[in-house]
Amino acid sequence: MTPELLSLIGGGAAGFVFRLIGAQTEYANAALERSLQWRRANDESADKAAQRDPGSWVRRFIVIAIFSALLLIPMVMAFAGLGIVVEGDPQVWWNPFTWANTGFVHVSSWLMIEEFRTALLAIIGFYFGGAAAPRR
Repeated sequence: MTPELLSLIGGGAAGFVFRLIGAQTEYANAALERSLQWRRANDESADKAAQRDPGSWVRRFIVIAIFSALLLIPMVMAFAGLGIVVEGDPQVWWNPFTWANTGFVHVSSWLMIEEFRTALLAIIGFYFGGAAAPRR
């Protein structure tokens, strides 16, 4: 083989390798640019979401409604003498003369049961836990 032919073959191979490396670099740059555009779009969306009101008035309304349903309305009913109806202890189930007794009792005072306390603790924990969460 002549040196000119070897130079031609070597130059062609080197050109192919460098063109392949350039194409791979261009592909990697395009992928990086797409990733950066996607990241910018996500950042813009997150910034817009951070600017919106997170629903604090809706949470306040829900808390006030539940507090009034669990505390204020039963207390007003108790002071007004209306009372509430709760499930009492029914009679023995096999006694045929107690079938008319449904087991419900009228209570004319303020009744604070365990479920009310649990609901209030859950609301307080959720509300103040959401307020204590760091804002971005």
